[in-house]
Amino acid sequence: MKLDATDIVILDLLKDNARVSNREVARLLGLTESRVRLRLKKMADNQVMRLGLVADAATMGYTAAVIVRLRTVPGQAPGIAQAIAELECCAFSGVTLGRFDVLVYLIGQTREQLALVIDNSVASLPGVAEVDVREPVGSAKQRFDLVFIG
Repeated sequence: MKLDATDIVILDLLKDNARVSNREVARLLGLTESRVRLRLKKMADNQVMRLGLVADAATMGYTAAVIVRLRTVPGQAPGIAQAIAELECCAFSGVTLGRFDVLVYLIGQTREQLALVIDNSVASLPGVAEVDVREPVGSAKQRFDLVFIG
């Protein structure tokens, strides 16, 4: 689906305030409420956007996080990334370019919990050749207005 200027403005309005009503969006853009609703439905149906919420992980008890970089046996990266994606603590798993083949972001309630997951469910996967674990200690930027749906 190709977005037009009106679709982009609607998305920008929702990005700034996801609770804005369709009526208010229509008023701001000089459209009917039904036209706004139809545009939103079309964008959702075409997976251009998805409405949801972003919760604070620390408030929910997830105080530990690690980035795991994996080198794999040639041809194994997609299957390994998919297997890790199915873990409850996996927030991101993807195939990458460069020295490492798979990049994973895991969140958990404790560092010990994540260490067990890495040892028992990640490093032990067939085809994993090298595991490199990094623990973020600070964040310079984190955007919630642009999230890729894969």
